[in-house]
Amino acid sequence: MTIRDVNPTILEVAHHRNGICVEPFHVVRFKNDGQTMAGIVFADRGYVAVLGVDLLHQGIIAFSENSWRGDAFENPLRAAIEAYEKKMEVA
Repeated sequence: MTIRDVNPTILEVAHHRNGICVEPFHVVRFKNDGQTMAGIVFADRGYVAVLGVDLLHQGIIAFSENSWRGDAFENPLRAAIEAYEKKMEVA
């Protein structure tokens, strides 16, 4: 999978403050190639983790079994977060 191959359909965005003393992050739930996935996106570029939701539900968390290229999804996930943040400002 390359950056050009991804075309996620964004389902939901949420912000998590991650307690009071640690780095907050966003979670983006999305579909890609028929799979529901979750992206964990931290503020700094390059810090994105992507996992398959169905695999998580099955308890599969191992590298190479439920691991996806965060860099391939980073741009569309960050765009979804930006749209979410703008929407929250208006609300």
